[in-house]
Amino acid sequence: WTAQLGDAVDLTASGAVGATFGSGVTGTVFGVGQVSGAASTVVFAEYGLRLGLEPAPNSRIDAFVQGTTGTGIGTHAQIGAGYRMTF
Repeated sequence: WTAQLGDAVDLTASGAVGATFGSGVTGTVFGVGQVSGAASTVVFAEYGLRLGLEPAPNSRIDAFVQGTTGTGIGTHAQIGAGYRMTF
C-alpha cells in the first residue's frame, strides 16, 4: 500500500505471510558414514514501512523499517535510510 502524503512525501506499507516446508536429506560423509537431517517447518510474517521524501526534483531520501517474525526464528528487524540522486 502506498499513499502520497504531500507533494514531496510518500509512505509505503507492506506485509506478507509465508511458510517454509522442511524435508529430509541423507548423505555419506567420508570417515563418518551415513548422515541425515531435516529442516524444520516455519510459519512467518514479513512487514515493512518506508517513508520517502523528495527534497529536489533529482534527489530522494528514504527511511525504512522492515522485519520478520516467525515460529522458532524469533523477530528480526532492519532499520535504515537511503539517498538517491539522478542526473
